[in-house]
Amino acid sequence: MLVYIDCDDKKSIEAAPKLEQQFPFVKFLQGASPENLSRDCYNPLAQFSTGRFVLILNDDVVFLTPQWDRICLETLTDFQAKHQDGIVLGKTRCDTGNFEYSCFPVISREAINFLGYLQPPSFGGWAADIALHKIYSSVQREIDLDIDLSHRCIHNRKRGRDRVSQRMSRLSKYPWQDLEKDIGRLKNLLREP
Repeated sequence: MLVYIDCDDKKSIEAAPKLEQQFPFVKFLQGASPENLSRDCYNPLAQFSTGRFVLILNDDVVFLTPQWDRICLETLTDFQAKHQDGIVLGKTRCDTGNFEYSCFPVISREAINFLGYLQPPSFGGWAADIALHKIYSSVQREIDLDIDLSHRCIHNRKRGRDRVSQRMSRLSKYPWQDLEKDIGRLKNLLREP
């Protein structure tokens, strides 16, 4: 498990060594407060990761489904057995809203390696999850995972407007046209014999 800590988060920085000792599977990386979450935070973490699948998650999310990891691994492994290229996005469900897309998807290592990113780097804040949905659904490589999450955020009114939501609003850009190239690349890969 890789956790990104902003350099101004003193409490987390102080707690990190003890947590790493107590939970040896957790590694903390520190950096400046990202100006683009995809490019500066999520994508570098994905490059450091070693798992077959990478789950995108924030610190304001709680798992509601017991044994979610087993469900995730079994479902995605079964899908990959039928699709040898391994390209897949698993859709978790959360209470952020009733969306077609997953706010916190699980993406295969093969997909990350092929596209060169976990999240499209031009999407710096909100909407990277929608961009991922557009990419993977366009090539029929998006599957449902029977996993429920609870998200404490402004969108479902579990959290009020605060400095975090204001910052996310400021970081959010919506360059939908940037996705066409990657959708085309995936379509070409999946057409190959």
